[in-house]
Amino acid sequence: MIHLADIHGKGVQGSTHYIGRKSKDGRHQRSALNNPFSVERVGMLALRLYRLHLVHALATADPAIITELAALERLASEGNITLGCWCCTRPAN
Repeated sequence: MIHLADIHGKGVQGSTHYIGRKSKDGRHQRSALNNPFSVERVGMLALRLYRLHLVHALATADPAIITELAALERLASEGNITLGCWCCTRPAN
């Protein structure tokens, strides 16, 4: 997982697959795998809520989630892929 600021200006490239919300600048469309729970709104509970959201989506065979995961599986079978979003924690330098 990479933070898109690390490749900002270059766009999502090569094996980077964007999984975030629609970007404010319009450069990235909303992924079905985006976390609908913002840390700004619900704090650190966002990750737990997201996990429950994904479990429910898989249990109910949500077509958008299933399609996105199938696409990731296909890409992974072709080689390494990197998931990218704006909310990913960046490593300390």
